[in-house]
Amino acid sequence: MSVEVSKRFPSRFWAKVLSWPAAACLATVVVGFSALAAGQVMHAAYITRWPTCEKVVVLTFDDGPDPVSTPRTLEILKSRDVPAMFFVSGNRSATIPRINYRAYDEHHIVASHSRSHRNMRGFSADQQIEELYLGEADVVKQLGGDLTGRVRYLRAPAGRISPLALLRIWQDGGVYVAWSSAYDKRTFFEVAPQAERVLKYVESIRPGDVILMHDGSPHAEQTLEDLPLIIDALRDRGYTFVTLDDLRKP
Repeated sequence: MSVEVSKRFPSRFWAKVLSWPAAACLATVVVGFSALAAGQVMHAAYITRWPTCEKVVVLTFDDGPDPVSTPRTLEILKSRDVPAMFFVSGNRSATIPRINYRAYDEHHIVASHSRSHRNMRGFSADQQIEELYLGEADVVKQLGGDLTGRVRYLRAPAGRISPLALLRIWQDGGVYVAWSSAYDKRTFFEVAPQAERVLKYVESIRPGDVILMHDGSPHAEQTLEDLPLIIDALRDRGYTFVTLDDLRKP
């Protein structure tokens, strides 16, 4: 059988097939969903990039809310009808809860980025969980609701989370959200001029990417300048903006 196949489909044929972008995308999806099926912890509790060939991306913002940059971010998203996920710290939210409520009211997802936004390197799994869950409780309280029927999305400061903490999140039915693409000073902010910077970033995006940006950091101003151009450029390339709620629907 192997001889028969090799005669009908020589090696150069397979080399060509494997070079096709569609084949590479299909392989990503197969591997991704195999991992989701075989390793249920990954499916339930840890997401970096959604396995799909469909041109969809998830836009996420960290380190808010900020009294200046977050409302400006919301204005940009509203003007372009783009949904997003905001990972906020409980302590910051306590001083300006109205901003979280506005994001929630405009149909964005507001989730925990911990209570204190402390660097959790060296924290035990229990300490990491406590920080994330306290931040979540703060947000839910500010929004005037409870966890009933709500997906528990979580993200630690700098993305630092231990395997034991992930296991606990999975056991509690939660989802830890990492990212597959980051727009920050370490990668694209040093590229100039703006048009070149945005083009370089947009060309790096792949279907299913979870994009990390910041609305509450020293780099928020740069993000605000580039965000409209990034949104428009991705849409010009056929991308649709969704949330994890959209992707996780049956």
